[in-house]
Amino acid sequence: MIFSSCLVEKNGHSKLCKFIYLTRTAKEVPVDRLFSRLLNVMAALVLCLGVSGFAQANYSTSELDTLVANIALYPDPLLVQVLDASTYGNQIAPAALWAESHKNLKGETLANAIEEANLPYDPSVQALLPFPSVLSMMSKYRTWTDQLGDAVTNQKEDVMEAVQRMRQKAYDYGHLKTNEQVKVETGDNITIYPVQKEYVYVPVYNP
Repeated sequence: MIFSSCLVEKNGHSKLCKFIYLTRTAKEVPVDRLFSRLLNVMAALVLCLGVSGFAQANYSTSELDTLVANIALYPDPLLVQVLDASTYGNQIAPAALWAESHKNLKGETLANAIEEANLPYDPSVQALLPFPSVLSMMSKYRTWTDQLGDAVTNQKEDVMEAVQRMRQKAYDYGHLKTNEQVKVETGDNITIYPVQKEYVYVPVYNP
């Protein structure tokens, strides 16, 4: 049995728990439109990095900011799984298909289906199975996923610093703050955690 943390998506809530023992679901929370547009523009600029970006030795500061722009405000438990899963690019598409075909399964039914399927995916990828929308995004934008995975593999510290830069910008503009879903703490680093530790709310960037 896999003992990785997991996230479950449904109509409203998401619960973080030991993998396979899934019960609740995730809520997608819209963010401010103007800031959302900024993130969408930055995410689109990933195309400018080019396919050759996978193999480059190092990404620049601005390129890293672009790579993490659309996930930087994810709560920390979800962000960690996405970053790790991005290093298993070949597993994302089949995992996304599995998640989509089982998206009507919830709670223990979904947990049992995942366990019985004995899926050959890394724990970080399996942890995203209850989030069809996240896996779908990673599969649809495979170039971005591979570039992110390359950066995580070769420049993990730089990637985390880029996340902090994007969070700091959001915080400075007033778009990142504690609310009923998340608790934002500042200091040496900005952390984002669910108000209720067992629930994870996923921000949605509307155009």
